[in-house]
Parts: sequence; C-alpha cells; structure tokens
Amino acid sequence: DGTEQKITMTQYSKVIELWINQTYCFVNKIRQELPSSVPPKIIHNRTFIPLRFVSETLNAEVMWDGKKQTITVLYPH
Repeated sequence: DGTEQKITMTQYSKVIELWINQTYCFVNKIRQELPSSVPPKIIHNRTFIPLRFVSETLNAEVMWDGKKQTITVLYPH
C-alpha cells in the first residue's frame, strides 16, 4: 500500500503487516518488534524487508551459505 507505506503478506491463516522505516510489525494483529530493529526500507524504488524474520514467521527455514554468499528459503508443503 503506497499511501500507507505498508507491506501486507498473507499465507494461509498468518497475516504479517510491516511499514517502511518502522521497527515493529503486526503478526495476526499482535504487535511485535522486529529483530535487530531492522525496518523495511525502500532503496532505488525497491522494497526490502527483513527476510529471515518474515520467512521464519511464515514457518520457512532460512539457510545462509557464507562461502557462496547465497540465501536459501525452504517453505513447508
């Protein structure tokens, strides 16, 4: 939502609401602080979100390969 600068993600019964430059979010209407106080940002017209927090909140596994500098996100079926 460009007017509110709000990001809404829904997966099954989970709803995550984040706002640009805010260090909190709502998960199923319950307020939570974002880990490390890393807020979503817009950089060069692209929206960046805290990937690990969002992925793990949606029950995914996040793996970092430092050697290859890659992130793998696995969602359960």
